[in-house]
Amino acid sequence: MTAPAVLAKQLSRSLGAIRALVDVSFDVPAGGGRALRGRNGAGKATAVRILTTLLRADGGSAMARRFRRLHPGRPGPDQDWRDRPERNHR
Repeated sequence: MTAPAVLAKQLSRSLGAIRALVDVSFDVPAGGGRALRGRNGAGKATAVRILTTLLRADGGSAMARRFRRLHPGRPGPDQDWRDRPERNHR
């Protein structure tokens, strides 16, 4: 059995008094995919931001294996996010 490409175990995150994530766990097998579904404010974007290291989790653990670049003209995952042109428009 191969290691999953993405693994989240008991992720928790609070934003002020709001508990955005409470013990969220999931995995994505290598070569597979998953969909994050839920109501507005359910914590979908927060979970993705934790997996992409834009936010820190208050609890739990998250791991994402490196992935190959799918779009040759765009920066890959090995570049620092501050060097990515789409992040510098703000």
